[in-house]
Amino acid sequence: AVVSTQSTGAKKHLEKQEDERFRQEMLAKFAEDDRIEQMNAQKRRMKQLEHKRAVEALIDDRRARFEAEKASEMSEIEDERKRQEMRQQIIEEERQKLLQEHAQQLL
Repeated sequence: AVVSTQSTGAKKHLEKQEDERFRQEMLAKFAEDDRIEQMNAQKRRMKQLEHKRAVEALIDDRRARFEAEKASEMSEIEDERKRQEMRQQIIEEERQKLLQEHAQQLL
């Protein structure tokens, strides 16, 4: 009966050691999992920042294209205005010339 008590005590001691070893392994594993999750969260934040920067760059690019198109349209409008002015000036000069010729014929 004494031998079985010692072996039972030894078994309990081994179980406690095994439990403690398992506990330490699990704590280490959970700590590693948390570290990985934290790293994943950091990667996720970095990706979100990267996406935000990409979207901002696209918006800036779109805005720049819009401004360039607007400037091009304004330039075309200005060119057309200058052509019209020149056309009107030529018409007015021809009108004056015709009036002078006609006036000379009348005199």
